[in-house]
Amino acid sequence: MTRETQPQNAARARLASINEVMRAQLDALTQIESILGNERDALETRAPEALLASAEAKVQALGRLSELEDQRKSMSLALSGEQISQLNELTTRCRLMNQEN
Repeated sequence: MTRETQPQNAARARLASINEVMRAQLDALTQIESILGNERDALETRAPEALLASAEAKVQALGRLSELEDQRKSMSLALSGEQISQLNELTTRCRLMNQEN
């Protein structure tokens, strides 16, 4: 391996890692969105057991999302415009759903 390709390979590996973290963040946010929908249903039907289960699931999912965000930040790579837009959109939807609940 030449000296010129080592930095390129390292950059590709970091990009692959950030993409994996981004996919995991999007998956986590999608899961949170689903949990919030379940929480809303539990509130509407006044189902305390379902509400408790949703709250526990939400805490776990938010913890996972926080871990992923810390991991992404430690990689010190900028996100693409599309990726940041997807994260922001899902985060906004989840925040609104949580406020409504």
